[in-house]
Amino acid sequence: MKTRLLAFLVMIGLLAYPIQSHSSHAQENPPMPYEIIHDLPYHPDPAIASPRHVLDLYRPTGLTDYPVLLFVHGGAWVSGDKSNVAPVGQTLAANGIGVVAVNYRLSPDVTHPAHIQDVALAFAWVAEHITEYGGDSSLILVGGHSAGGHLTTLLALDERYLAEVGHAPAEIFGVISFSGVYMIEDWIMDYADGAFPDDQLGRYAASPYVHVHADAPPMLLLVARNDYPQLIGEAKSMTQALEKVEVAVELYTIPNRDHYSLISMFGSPDDTAAGVVLTWLKTLLS
Repeated sequence: MKTRLLAFLVMIGLLAYPIQSHSSHAQENPPMPYEIIHDLPYHPDPAIASPRHVLDLYRPTGLTDYPVLLFVHGGAWVSGDKSNVAPVGQTLAANGIGVVAVNYRLSPDVTHPAHIQDVALAFAWVAEHITEYGGDSSLILVGGHSAGGHLTTLLALDERYLAEVGHAPAEIFGVISFSGVYMIEDWIMDYADGAFPDDQLGRYAASPYVHVHADAPPMLLLVARNDYPQLIGEAKSMTQALEKVEVAVELYTIPNRDHYSLISMFGSPDDTAAGVVLTWLKTLLS
């Protein structure tokens, strides 16, 4: 596998050029062509699937065996749409990384664990079908923004959700979380009305932080300089917990960004987050 990965990286230019920021990378490596396939259904049973059980695939054209990032939008588990993360899909696909942007059912129509059960179903779809679209099923990463960061880190750390769909966290190659929520505490309930159980034990079990273990996949955590202070603190605590059990983790604070522009401005000319992500991917894949 390592030989194939090195050949892939040379082909897309990630090993050929130093990546300092997305803008400098784009100047040295012209964007790759890609296509977007909208609204692919991922629920295995159409009879009970929700209209939210769909995903968009950002697929680099002319490549095979490319890595794939399953990416989940934010919105405090009560709002948001896969279209919100288009800057991530477009930027990474133009750099040879496939992106699967996922919708999932929202509260108050559903409550935890319905959201993460949907994300687990989406992961199963990627694992079982991405080769049909040219991707490499052994190189699946997961990530998300805010609530999406919560859902994908929990997916990677608490094995029961993937076990329910016949898969395992060992299939996750890495995790990229933007302003993720790692502890479901009282303050978050001001934003996430009806998303989690009222009891403290249920919220505790839904917190990725408490499921940290030594076999977790490598993680890249990003926060914005002007992010919610609680999320900056949670990212630091999560990093320390992962480091304590010797999981490979990196934490970056992105300047000139807030909670929302961290995603909406991803890949823009003055953005540094895209460079951080691409550099981390280069290291992980090499």
